[in-house]
Amino acid sequence: MDELRIVELRDVIAITKIGRAKIFTMRKAGEFPAPAKLGGRAAVWWLADIQHWLAARRADDLAKRNAVDDSRMRQPDLNALAIACTEEK
Repeated sequence: MDELRIVELRDVIAITKIGRAKIFTMRKAGEFPAPAKLGGRAAVWWLADIQHWLAARRADDLAKRNAVDDSRMRQPDLNALAIACTEEK
């Protein structure tokens, strides 16, 4: 039932570990889910939106880490190394 649960700003801060000002800065830049419009002035979010946003951030982070790991695991070009060694002689 999380898709129907709403959370307040203090809960969003606790869940994401991002401060209030940063949340609203990211929101203005389109980098964070918009608060739900339930009436009144209180900022509330659908918990599912926050969870999906976190999952997307995790996927991006894992992709970046895997790209770095892949670049470290590339084998050196042995032909170029052999040519360089013969040119030094």
